[in-house]
Amino acid sequence: MNKPTLLFGGTFDPIHNGHIQPILEIQEWLGADEIRLIPNRIPPHKARPETQDQHRVAMCQQVAAMYPQFVVDDIELTAPRISYSFDTFVELRQRYTTTPLCFVIGMDSLNSIHTWHRWQELLDYVHLVVAERGGYQTELHPDVQLWLAKNQTESYKCLENNLSGKILLVNSTKLKISSSYIRQRLSSGLDCRCLLPYAVHEYIEEHHLYLS
Repeated sequence: MNKPTLLFGGTFDPIHNGHIQPILEIQEWLGADEIRLIPNRIPPHKARPETQDQHRVAMCQQVAAMYPQFVVDDIELTAPRISYSFDTFVELRQRYTTTPLCFVIGMDSLNSIHTWHRWQELLDYVHLVVAERGGYQTELHPDVQLWLAKNQTESYKCLENNLSGKILLVNSTKLKISSSYIRQRLSSGLDCRCLLPYAVHEYIEEHHLYLS
């Protein structure tokens, strides 16, 4: 069986250091070969991104050029539908029949996962890796608590030895950065060099993105 591949989705409007550092930590811990960045086209639980798809993809490609383990996957951008994770996982599993797929989310997403399309079937196709902050406690929805209790593992090896079906909670660095905060700063003419990879910042300046 191949080493795990990490799946990391988002609007990436723009992609920033708060996305990159935690996922790199998780990749190192799990020994994953690859991190697939999956920009959303029409996310079901938030507003559609204002920035054109081509720019969001290009910013992700800047990151992939810096870190060879990143690959940009436009699977959701080419689908003429809402970006349901379930549909994405079905298609990816058909593509990667012998590779464990690990979908990385935050604790806030786990707590609302019972509102996702066909959420109880997600583990038929992927593992879930939930990035949580040390010392941070949240009260999970009862249905999610039961689902977690049934499927949780504390073994990284369990993810390597199975294609899907497990939930692993990991402590990771959480930087207090959000894409909306960066957009607000940029529209106000404030510097964001410390929040973004250099190449992404250069791309934003070159294409005059996020100006008021």
